[in-house]
Order: sequence, then C-alpha cells, then structure tokens
Amino acid sequence: MQPKFYFKYKKLIKYVLGLLLIGLTFFVTISLEKSVIIDVSEVGTLNSLLSKYRKENIDSLVVTGKINEMDMITIQSTQIDTNKIISQEKKQKAYIAQEFKDLNFPRIYIKYKQPVNGYTVKVLWMPYTYNGKTCEAGKAVLYFESEDNHFYIQTRSYRDTAVYSHTNLKDGDILFWDYTAKKKDEILSEYSPFFFSDVDFDGEDELLINEHREGSRGANSYEVYKIHPYYAEIIKDAPFANLENGDTEFDLKNKTITSSFSDSAFESVTYTYKAIKQDEIEYSAPESHYKFELVKVNTYIYGAEYEEHKVYLKDGYKYKLVKDEKKPINQKGNYSKKRH
Repeated sequence: MQPKFYFKYKKLIKYVLGLLLIGLTFFVTISLEKSVIIDVSEVGTLNSLLSKYRKENIDSLVVTGKINEMDMITIQSTQIDTNKIISQEKKQKAYIAQEFKDLNFPRIYIKYKQPVNGYTVKVLWMPYTYNGKTCEAGKAVLYFESEDNHFYIQTRSYRDTAVYSHTNLKDGDILFWDYTAKKKDEILSEYSPFFFSDVDFDGEDELLINEHREGSRGANSYEVYKIHPYYAEIIKDAPFANLENGDTEFDLKNKTITSSFSDSAFESVTYTYKAIKQDEIEYSAPESHYKFELVKVNTYIYGAEYEEHKVYLKDGYKYKLVKDEKKPINQKGNYSKKRH
C-alpha cells in the first residue's frame, strides 16, 4: 500500500527522479570520455563542440579538419595538456611509423646517366639510418628498361661508391649518378653496384647485384639473376647462391667454377663445379641446358703440428676419396705421410 504523500506528490517525485536519471546519465557519459575526437569541419567552433565534455577528464584529444585561429585560441585557453592534443596528421604519422617501421626508411631516387648493357637504370633506394643520418647501404628496387625489355628486381642490400660523396641524404632526394663499370678483365666486379656477366657459360649475360663486403672474410657476395622477357629470376642453386669474389676462379675452357671458403684460420674448403650439358624435353623437341654439378672437393685442416688435406671426386652418385694426406709442420723435409 502506497503512502498518502506518494499520491499527493506523485508527479513531482517522477519529475525529480527523471531529472536525477538524466543528470546521472550525463555525468557517467562525461566521465567515460577519456579519448575525444572532434571534427572541426562540423557546424560550430571547437569551443562549442568541446562544451559537452569535462575537459579535465580528457586524456587525449584528436582534432580533425582544418584548425583556424579561433580554434587555436580555444586550444591555448583550455586546461587540456597540450601534449594530449593530437592533430590527425600527427596521429597518422605516428601510426605509419609504428605500423610500417620495417619500411620506414628515407626514399632516395637514383637515375644512372649512362645506359648499362643497353638498359636505362633507375633505383628507388631506401638506405638504413643511424643517429638520424643515412648509411652506405640499404634496401632497393631497381628498374631496368631497354627497347625490347623491362623488369624490376628487389634487393636486400644495395650500395654504390658514389654515396661517399653524398652524405646526409633526405627523403625524396633525386640523384643522377655516373655508373661505375666493371673492368674488362673482371668477371665479378669489385666496385660496380650491379653489372652483367656470363657466369654460367651459356653465352648470355646474367645480371649480378654486388653486395659489397658482405661475403666471408670481407669478400663481396653477389645475387645472380637470369634475365627473361619482362622479369628477372634469381638463381638459388649452387654455385651461384654463395658466389663470392674472394677466391673464385672461372675456367672458361673447361666450364668450371672453383670457390674457396674458410670458417676460421684452421679450416677451409674448395668446391669445384662443372657445367654439364643436358637435354630436356618440355614440349615436343629436346632443348640443351647446362646444369652445374659439384665434381671436386678439397678440404684443409691446419693443426698445431700437422696439415691435413683431403680430395673427393664425383664418382657416379657418390664422392670418392682420392687423396688423404697429413703433412708435419716445421719439420725437416716436411714429409707427407699417407693416412690409413
């Protein structure tokens, strides 16, 4: 049973409760608005658009649209910490820096003045940075264009000696560089950033990207690409997957490539690959191709008292040990001792 005063003041009680409910809802809504986004292009000034928020509760304010002088006065007079006011442009830059940090490098545009092997070459170079300055190497996209062909390649490491005369490069810089050609007697160029050489003895030049000083013991390593109409294909098979200029010999007569590697001062290995002519049928007629096979391996171990040398030759599907000797060091005669 309701009290008598309830019926007497029923309308007034409902009115007061309604006001309290509206006020509570408005208070809760304001207290929850920690991050506010306001588009000043909407009707009203920034001041009027901010009037429905409790400014002391705002953790961050994102202002979109064009900010005018009146809006700047509002921002300066508000109690909101200016460090919490973020323009849309700054927010976008912060997002890009975080989301695309692996691609967030300066973009340098390079065009070589001279054609290279009949190609006009343009490079989008993204050098690494250190303490705000550009380094000597970086990722790159290279574009090659000739009268009858064009293609792109992407490389993990690109460097040109011309960079030494261009320091403190900035995003968007455009450079026109002279191309450093390989010497006539070179198969693997020492200083060219990229070059063309017939490294697989098929009579056609391959494209090589010079990864300067990134091989073993400070040697240059190279990416090798087979050129096709409108694309270039990286060669991942040996001996081209680990091609270096430190101790690599090309025998054009016997079509062999011999490369030496050393993991330390005490061990080294030499691989000899030979181009073997093979026929393949893809459609109706056989076509000849060269494939490289590892035909000889020399291993060396340098100990405190002995030098060990082994030689393996390809014999069918196996490798046959044809030499196994051990030589004493710093002893008279330096006699070789056949190991059993």
